[in-house]
Amino acid sequence: NYDSELESFTNKLGSGFDPMSDTSFIDKVSGIVNRGCPALFCPAGQVHNVMERRANFKLALEYLGLLNGSPIPAPAPVPTPVITAPVPVAPVPSPVAPVPAPVAPVPAPVVPVPAPVAP
Repeated sequence: NYDSELESFTNKLGSGFDPMSDTSFIDKVSGIVNRGCPALFCPAGQVHNVMERRANFKLALEYLGLLNGSPIPAPAPVPTPVITAPVPVAPVPSPVAPVPAPVAPVPAPVVPVPAPVAP
């Protein structure tokens, strides 16, 4: 399993082991991650990009300072922000038009109907 492979690898590192002289750790982890078994040739198929995985692993070890005594690169300096006084800003009118008040309906005019005339 991955945990036992990692433990074995870290124990070897403390004893002057050169991780790039033996690619078994990255090969086994690649097999577990890519195909579900700790080998380059698994029942599910062959592990893809083995040489690229090894090169990336070596690059990661170098970056972390774990390979050939390579130092960890110093972080880039972060520039100090310049704080300036706030600039007064005129108020901005609201883009929303005011809602007009509701208008009461106007009643229809009352027209008198003439009374019928007798003949």
